[in-house]
Amino acid sequence: MSTNRPLIAIDIGNSRIKIANNGEFYASEYDTNWQSLIKKVLDDAPDAIVGYSSVNTTIEIQLLKFLEDYNSIIRINAVELLSRQNILDYREISGIGSDRLLGMIRALDNSKPPLVTVDCGTSVTFNVIDETGKCRGGAIFPGVFTQFHALGNISNVLKAIKINFQSDSIGTSTASAVNIGVISSVIGGIERLLKLTMNEGITVIESPIYVTGGYAHHLGHYLSAEYPNVILKQDLVLQGIIRLLKDFAIE
Repeated sequence: MSTNRPLIAIDIGNSRIKIANNGEFYASEYDTNWQSLIKKVLDDAPDAIVGYSSVNTTIEIQLLKFLEDYNSIIRINAVELLSRQNILDYREISGIGSDRLLGMIRALDNSKPPLVTVDCGTSVTFNVIDETGKCRGGAIFPGVFTQFHALGNISNVLKAIKINFQSDSIGTSTASAVNIGVISSVIGGIERLLKLTMNEGITVIESPIYVTGGYAHHLGHYLSAEYPNVILKQDLVLQGIIRLLKDFAIE
């Protein structure tokens, strides 16, 4: 249903809040004043329809409380939007997060199935759509930041190491060894999952591989060296929310 109201998408992730508004993309870590970013966006669109997706209950509660100050804004949980869509069939998958579904829905707007989405954030989520347009599930494993954080909890020496996405050779120091090790584990995990998907008869190797999330730009070039069909879309989940808002938003 069409609407004249501005459409704003908010993705509440594990470590960051992301916003899409009028073609612009914003993001803020939770240890910064993310509320000021929300306020800036909403003050420019006080009559907006806001669709939101969340994997972080604590921040979601804070956001909804914050939105109470904007009486003209309409709030819609992406779970409600997903329950009404018929773009993606995921009936055989249990407990799948709304962020994963939204990314796949947006990818289907751009490409015919089969296809894969890979969300590179706090976790890496690998999601598969087969030739019929049905979601076949996927995999979840720790992302780059999470692996660095876990290593830092083991040793103060490792805690001091910073992420360096330029690493592309065997490490000659502890720092370079950790960097190439973490990056290789993520890229290697994605590549193995692509092969497993092939083993299940889903021909995704030659199909679009959408890479999204906070580390998409950093990791995408490693994959694109082997898979020229990699497509970088940092805000795939947000655009999935906008896509469904355009279908179901109420004037």
